Amino acid sequence: MTHHVQLNIEELKRARDLIERSNRILIISHRGPDADSVGSNSALRLGLEKKGKHVDSACADPIPKMLHFIKYGADFKEELSWDDIKSYDLLISVDCGAHKLLKYHETMPAILKGLPPLINIAHHETNDMFGAVNIVDTEAAATALVLYFVFQFLEMEVSGEMATSLVAGLYYDTGSFKHSNTSSEVLQVMSDLMKRGANYEKVVKHLFKTASVNKLRLWG
Repeated sequence: MTHHVQLNIEELKRARDLIERSNRILIISHRGPDADSVGSNSALRLGLEKKGKHVDSACADPIPKMLHFIKYGADFKEELSWDDIKSYDLLISVDCGAHKLLKYHETMPAILKGLPPLINIAHHETNDMFGAVNIVDTEAAATALVLYFVFQFLEMEVSGEMATSLVAGLYYDTGSFKHSNTSSEVLQVMSDLMKRGANYEKVVKHLFKTASVNKLRLWG
């Protein structure tokens, strides 16, 4: 049975309202960042910037150099103070399988208390719905796939650069389209992202062809 992404319309509406009311937005990727969390962060940031928002990206751990090819991959904040957090109208976490992967809540527990509000966008069964708004499909192949449909709901045009970032997430979380989560929907979305100008070769070059011998052994 092929899974098709299904998102809660009420949660999407709440997310849209929060985004429309916010000028300064911080997007947080999970600790130990991977291509889905960085690609999703990048695509969402690009889309929100097109709407005239001031957007920053954050991650408690450094972004690996191999992911710097993704737009803004080398432009993430690592250290954040409570004053930094309070300067934002809205927080959005992407690809955090559970609240503990934010890490910032350890020193700033108020992050989970709704001021500023937090939108949680993810695709993991382990997700503990820690956001004021939760856009989570536990059977979706990647957060990038969830975001693709969020963009449709928000009527956000996906640029070539956004498409490349989403492809990075899809490529990584499906094991370069080898895992069983590579559904017909994933391939349809991939096709659409390619039409929108995604640079697939660049993604393959950085995520697949640059793996070390040891990493390839580990994957094997």
